[in-house]
Amino acid sequence: MEPIITKDLFANSYFSIGAGLNLSPLLKMSHLTTDFIFCNLYLTKNEVKKWYDRTINHCMDLELLDYEEVSNFDELQHFELPANYTQFLHKPPYVTMSEFNGYMRTFEAAKHDPQFCLIYKVFRRSVQKELTLYFIVTEGFATLNLMSENGKARMPKVVECIQCGNAIDDGENGLLARFFSQPNVKKPMIWIRGHQPNYSNWGWSQSKSLIEAGPMPVVGLDFGTAWSAGNFNPGFMHDKRRYVKGFITEELREQLMEPSIAEKLSTSKDQIVFDSIVDKIPLIPKEEVIIINEHFADKYQISGENVLHWESMGLSHHHFQVFSSASEQVNKLSAYLAKMGFAKSCKLHLVPYTTEDQGRAFVESLSHLENPTVTYLFRPFDLVDLRLQLN
Repeated sequence: MEPIITKDLFANSYFSIGAGLNLSPLLKMSHLTTDFIFCNLYLTKNEVKKWYDRTINHCMDLELLDYEEVSNFDELQHFELPANYTQFLHKPPYVTMSEFNGYMRTFEAAKHDPQFCLIYKVFRRSVQKELTLYFIVTEGFATLNLMSENGKARMPKVVECIQCGNAIDDGENGLLARFFSQPNVKKPMIWIRGHQPNYSNWGWSQSKSLIEAGPMPVVGLDFGTAWSAGNFNPGFMHDKRRYVKGFITEELREQLMEPSIAEKLSTSKDQIVFDSIVDKIPLIPKEEVIIINEHFADKYQISGENVLHWESMGLSHHHFQVFSSASEQVNKLSAYLAKMGFAKSCKLHLVPYTTEDQGRAFVESLSHLENPTVTYLFRPFDLVDLRLQLN
């Protein structure tokens, strides 16, 4: 029997632990991979299929191309396992015996639940790419340890854990942090962490997922468009929003923030700046135009006659569905500037308002504007596909 999840697919994938009901990764991260592996226990096949069928159908940016169901999924048959795989099923050295026993108790009941794998192939219109989602009933942390051979052989490009609990999520002392802190371990390119916005005010229960500490302590990516998830507990209302950031290593930050990269990405008309526009606003002449989104403007109290909002041009990323490609957004910008009577010689200062995987397309589309532009990229993973291409 041919494996479904091969070693190569795993190593080039977006890998989510405790993924739940969620399409946000497919709508944000297609510049890093087209294969998304979602691991989750304690959801029935009917719950999963019903949610993904409905949500894909309602998402105007996705078109369902194909669907496959593997009802008798078995890791031993459907994962391409290392020859000595059994050694990766024992207690890892960075896990205490009490933690290991607690882990085993937590997932004991899942041993008796039927396993399945649902495979969705979709077409993402705004980026013109085919994406594949593998939703697998398996425990994600154990699968990561097994398929990566304790982190020494390979690692997915992206590892995600959102709302898994501090035992996993804590960026400094959680199990994943200790896993990535092992000697000679291969770290992912980016580790996506986050939590629901609702939690108790008592300190012991607050999420530690967004602390800037541990083996990957640098915020490499702020998600400028909403991250939303489905209700994982039918019968109870949960906030769909997630507070999410992508974390990277110090070494990768230094590589991606090299000033010469910004110079190489710039043209005589369209300048790229690795900096925050907030720090530069006092230096921007009043006759030049600042274009940001409403949330950014409210957060930093940015206003004035030369400040425009992307939402005024008919663009909004409320919730998680994005219907305009980057080139369409630039076209709307051009039409809006003409409507408002701005000269084509007027310099524009921009913070892109696209999904995270359309930064490259957005910057390249600026060449079709006659206006000179300055685009501000604050985080190392803004426009990361172009940055990596130059290294």
